[in-house]
Amino acid sequence: RACPKDQQAGGGADEKLGEITHHTLRVQGDPRLMAFPNSTAYLVLTSEQQLFRTDSEGAQWTEVDLAASTRDSKIGKPVYLAEHPYDTHRAFAYTDRDALAFTGDRGATWTRVRALPARANGLHVRPLLDFSAADPDHLLFVGGTECPGCHTEVWVSRDNGAQWRQLATHATKCLFARTREFTALPADAVVCTGLARTRGEQDEARADDRVVVRVYTQPFRDSSHHEIAPDAGCRVGEFHMHAQLMLFATTCTGELGGDETLQVHVTDDGRTLHAARLPPGARVAPDAFTLLPAQAGGVLLDADGGHGWGQLFASSSNGSHLHRVLTHTNRGALGAVDVERVDGLPGMLLANRVDNADALGAGVHKRLRTAASWDGGRSWHALPPPATESCADCALHLFGRATGGAPPGAGAAPGVLIGVGTVGTHLGRYPQARTYMSRDGGVTWAQVRAAPALHALADHGALALLAADATPTSTLAYSAD
Repeated sequence: RACPKDQQAGGGADEKLGEITHHTLRVQGDPRLMAFPNSTAYLVLTSEQQLFRTDSEGAQWTEVDLAASTRDSKIGKPVYLAEHPYDTHRAFAYTDRDALAFTGDRGATWTRVRALPARANGLHVRPLLDFSAADPDHLLFVGGTECPGCHTEVWVSRDNGAQWRQLATHATKCLFARTREFTALPADAVVCTGLARTRGEQDEARADDRVVVRVYTQPFRDSSHHEIAPDAGCRVGEFHMHAQLMLFATTCTGELGGDETLQVHVTDDGRTLHAARLPPGARVAPDAFTLLPAQAGGVLLDADGGHGWGQLFASSSNGSHLHRVLTHTNRGALGAVDVERVDGLPGMLLANRVDNADALGAGVHKRLRTAASWDGGRSWHALPPPATESCADCALHLFGRATGGAPPGAGAAPGVLIGVGTVGTHLGRYPQARTYMSRDGGVTWAQVRAAPALHALADHGALALLAADATPTSTLAYSAD
C-alpha cells in the first residue's frame, strides 16, 4: 500500500533517522481511538468529552476545540464520534447540546451541520449515523422525540446534512442496504427494523408490539417500502450486513409451542427472508450466539452450549444452511469466543476446544486444546510444537480472545503468525506461557521469547515487535528479518 503523499510521516522533520522517541498523551476518562485509513491522522474521544487529534501518528497531539473550530460557542462538547467508511477524510461528532459537527480534512477543521432536524434518539438505537456506499454525501440519522413518551425518527440527507427528509418513525435500527458487497438492492435503499405500529410512545413496550422489517427502495423521494418477514412464529431482533448477506437474529416458537429457540434468517436479495437451517437436533438458546467473520460470503456462528462452551457452525455461501464444523468451542463470560479467522490466509481458522466438557462442574477447570483448520473448518488438526520442545502426545496451544490472547496474524503479512501459548497436552497458565512465531502459515512454529509478550506485525511482516506482557517493562524488542 502506497505511503500517503499529502502528509509527513510520523515523528516530525527534526528527528534523526533511527532515533527512538517517546510520546505520551494524558487524557481524562476512557479514550476511544479513531484512525483515518492511509494517513498519519488519528482522533481520540474520551468519556470525559475531550477530543484530540494528531497528524503525526501520535508524536504530537492537539485538543480539538469544536467551539473555536466551528465558530459557534453553543455547539457543546463531543459525546459521539462516527467515522465515514466510504470517505477516508470525513468524520462526524455529536455533542451534548444536540449539535452535529463535520470534518472533511481528517479533523483539521470542523463545521457545524446547521440543519440537523432532530436531537439524537434517547432509546439508544445505534448506529446514530449511517453512510451510503453509493455517494459519500448521503447520510442517515436516527433522531427522536423527547423522552419519556418518545419514539425514534429516521431522517435521510443527500447533501451531507444541508437538507433532510423524514423517512420513518418507531425504528429499532436502520442502515443503508447497499454496501460494496451487498448490491442486490437499489443504490439508495434503506433497511429498517421497527415497530409495526407508527403511533404512540416507543419507550414503553406493549404486549402486542411486533417488530417488522421494512425496505425503502427510494428513501430520498418517498417512504414507500416493502416488508420482508421471517417464518411464522418468529420474532425479529438484531440484524447485520455481512458480505453478500443480510442476517437477522430471530426468536422462534414451534408450531406446538414449547421452548423458544434462536434462529438466523437470511436474505441475499432484500426481498425474501428464509431461515438458515441447522443440522437435525441442533438447538440454540435465545440471546446466546456470536457471529464471526468468514471467507467466501458465508458466516460462522458460534452457539452457546450453556456451560462455557459452544458449537461452531458454518453457512453455505447464500446462508441457507448451517453445518456444524466444531464442537465444544471455548467461550468467555461475555460472549467472546476462542475462534479466530487468520487475516491474510483465506480458509485458516484457529480455535480452542474444551477437552473435558463432559466433566465440567464444581472444582473442575477447563482443559483447552488448540486446533487449526486450513480449509474453512472442514478438517481440524493440532498445531505441531517447535522442534526444540517436542514430546509425547504434545502440541502447541495458543491463548485466544476468550482467554486473554490477541489475534495471531495480520492481513498485510500473510503467512506470518505470532501467538502466546504453551506446549503440552493442553493449554497451561498464562504466566508460564511463551511466545511463538510461524513463518509458513502455522505449519511449523519456533519459540521467539521464553515469556508471554505483546506482539505486532508491521511493514507487510518485515517488522515484528515484542514487549513483555507478564511483567513491567521499558524495553521494546524488534526484528527486521
